[in-house]
Amino acid sequence: DIREVTLSLPSRASKAVDFIEKRTEVVERDWVDDRSIYTIKIGRNQFEQLLSRERNIRIGDEDASVAIEKLWAIPFENGECCQLPPHKFQEE
Repeated sequence: DIREVTLSLPSRASKAVDFIEKRTEVVERDWVDDRSIYTIKIGRNQFEQLLSRERNIRIGDEDASVAIEKLWAIPFENGECCQLPPHKFQEE
């Protein structure tokens, strides 16, 4: 799933900035002090690749490594909750 996300990262993070510019759809860009602010369209796998290039990424007031779980959370129906990851579930 592709999400539109506004994030900030250090402007000096050249590998991450290059990744954003070349591998995502940039909707808007801005600069505040020493941080680059991007609004981009990005998928979860791309986002994880971005985090591997730069850890100091923020989405709003949250660290991106925390916010990623909220952005791509698996929706459960009728109050269901899966404590065990679906790929590890085995029927007996």
